[in-house]
Amino acid sequence: MNGCLNLLPDWLRAFIENSGAVYSADHVRVMFNLENNHQDNLKYLGTYFPRSFIEIKSICMEIDRLTSHFTFFEEKKSFKLLSVGCGTGGDIAGLVCFLHARYPEAEFEINVIDGNEDALNICRDIFKQMHEATGIRIIIKRGSKNIRSTSDFYNLAYNFSDMDFIVTSKFLCELLTRCDNVYYHFAKAFSASLSERGMMIISDVTCTAANGTFIPLCMNSDLNDFTDASEFSFVLPVTCRNHKHCKNHSCYTKFQHPDTNSKYNYRVLVRDSVARSILPEQTAEHLISLNEEIRCAQVSKDDNDDKIELDFGLL
Repeated sequence: MNGCLNLLPDWLRAFIENSGAVYSADHVRVMFNLENNHQDNLKYLGTYFPRSFIEIKSICMEIDRLTSHFTFFEEKKSFKLLSVGCGTGGDIAGLVCFLHARYPEAEFEINVIDGNEDALNICRDIFKQMHEATGIRIIIKRGSKNIRSTSDFYNLAYNFSDMDFIVTSKFLCELLTRCDNVYYHFAKAFSASLSERGMMIISDVTCTAANGTFIPLCMNSDLNDFTDASEFSFVLPVTCRNHKHCKNHSCYTKFQHPDTNSKYNYRVLVRDSVARSILPEQTAEHLISLNEEIRCAQVSKDDNDDKIELDFGLL
């Protein structure tokens, strides 16, 4: 069984173990989850769900450690959350557990979208168990939607507003074989669904797409284009914060969490006005040059979590 299970809350570990989930890594099959049957979803639950839970929770811990964003929610009584391509719900469950630890009295409206009805059922059962085990007040709203093109993003985003957090994890890579500029269109569409202080977390795998391009290159290039043309900025990773007009289309970033031994790439975005209020001021000495035109924020010992390995550069 997956060693990551020992890092999960007791109630969640018990749910996974009692559900019939099994550990079965398949790095190719995992990128095509839409057609999963129940047994396939149980394999995902026992293999990749714990990683997504831990990774998103770790990203939130980094946001809390390196910015003042969460201090603005101290008096907040309820949160509106959205996960697109949620699958069995590892990303949104990790987010809720982090927020509940930070704001124990808050209640949560959880919106989840996926094209696999069985995965949505498992996700629903997990949040039901979360409520029974912890007392977290949860309203869950499910949307069954088979997302086939980037135009679906805009049609879906129209139905959501004032979201405090929007998250997608290891889903957008599934669209790369049939759509262009997937990450750009996702950010453009769903950024309109965020609240004024809302935050978007986009996470994905680091392997190659079907066309042979590294997925982090696709994500980073698309999102650089998005921030350059919008009123949004990067909060994390540290190498990209305060650098919304980056023209780099050859940037590769990868994070490796030793507790899960999984590799992932992510970006955290907020409105420019929010970024200015939560990020430390950056001066020239905080920058390093990758070439004559591209300068990235330097990662100091204080910025970098010793537990999470960061690899970045140009390809």
